[in-house]
Amino acid sequence: MKSQVLLILIIFWGILYSQKEHVDGIVAWVESNPILKSEVLQAVQMDVMQRGIDLSLNPYYVEDNFDDYLEMLINQYVMFENAKKDTLIEVTGDEINLTLENEVELMIQRAGSLSSLEDILGQPVQAYKMDAWGEIEKRLLIDKYQQSFLFNVDISRPEVLSFYEEYSDSLSPLPARSSFSVIELPIQASHDAEVATIDFLTSLRDSIISGASFEEMATKYSQDPGSNSNGGSLGFIKRGTLVNQFEEAAFSLEVNKISTPIKTEFGFHLIQVLSKQGEKVNVRHILQRITPSIQDISIIEQSIRSIYQQCENDFDAFDSLAYFFQNKHQNMSAVYDWIPDVEINPFIYELMEGAEDDSGLFFPQKKSDESYILLLVKDRRKSEKATLENAWQLIETMAKNQKTSKEFELWIKREKEDVFISKL
Repeated sequence: MKSQVLLILIIFWGILYSQKEHVDGIVAWVESNPILKSEVLQAVQMDVMQRGIDLSLNPYYVEDNFDDYLEMLINQYVMFENAKKDTLIEVTGDEINLTLENEVELMIQRAGSLSSLEDILGQPVQAYKMDAWGEIEKRLLIDKYQQSFLFNVDISRPEVLSFYEEYSDSLSPLPARSSFSVIELPIQASHDAEVATIDFLTSLRDSIISGASFEEMATKYSQDPGSNSNGGSLGFIKRGTLVNQFEEAAFSLEVNKISTPIKTEFGFHLIQVLSKQGEKVNVRHILQRITPSIQDISIIEQSIRSIYQQCENDFDAFDSLAYFFQNKHQNMSAVYDWIPDVEINPFIYELMEGAEDDSGLFFPQKKSDESYILLLVKDRRKSEKATLENAWQLIETMAKNQKTSKEFELWIKREKEDVFISKL
């Protein structure tokens, strides 16, 4: 869902600025910059999507908030005009190009392929880049100019205390939360297990070439639950919709030829292309997952138990190892400080809830066939009132945000003094 919203927002931005000249209805001027009614409505719609507001339940939301969004856009154009005059604010061509390339790459990923994105934009990507160049430059100028102000906002301890004294009764209670560390060792198949999988698929390939039915072999042996009942058929697929290794093999195969075993993140595949239509191929496959052997599992189990014994009386060593395995495996291994219980991984949370004690080192647990988990719980707290003692950082951030907001309003008001603004 988040990726879909992000795609919509990015494409909205592109369409808004690449087709701006085709939209009428000016509602304000900032110097020589017209602000269109449609531009304000686009800003409303993007904000509504980001915040998850249901307009069917708020039918007057746009009408009631139109002036606020218009003022927000006026502020942006004011910063843009002043940023152009600030000799310390500079945006280079390399920065603009890098931002454009990153955004276009993200748009292609979300759309599925370059051709799909161009269909959505209604123009070639190169044309979109040319249209968007000026607007990207403007956005980067505004960001740098705004950051030059925000960077200088600081807050003192007395200001935090004053904020707390005024708002302590209205602060939301802190949620139930926990402080813990996790070491996760993945159960990985050995080289021998990979070789056995390759050998098995190679024997299936030989049988099919010798006359056996691909469909029957797929139905019997493929471990892809989404296609094995259909004889391994995936139907027509567009370029850009499958993992790279599978796609490269599929689009390079001759029709009716059968690939050698192709490795992807899902396992090894035998691939056969039945027909091709431009950027689409009609393909079927047989998937064999790489299954760790009993010996592979035993090795990981011994490793996690060894770590358990090593760290029973040395929790500092546990945290060091948690950081090490986080960098090595990029998994749940990490040190977690006061994470709300509702945000904790369900497997970890169930371990915590099932324990007799609220803290301590837990005996290693197997997480299905994926990994072994070692958990160190340091402390757990129930929901409680936010105080300076238990939530100083949170209260300091809230106080600083409030101060920043107030000072930004005064700053932008001063910025407007030397800029021509006209609302129509």
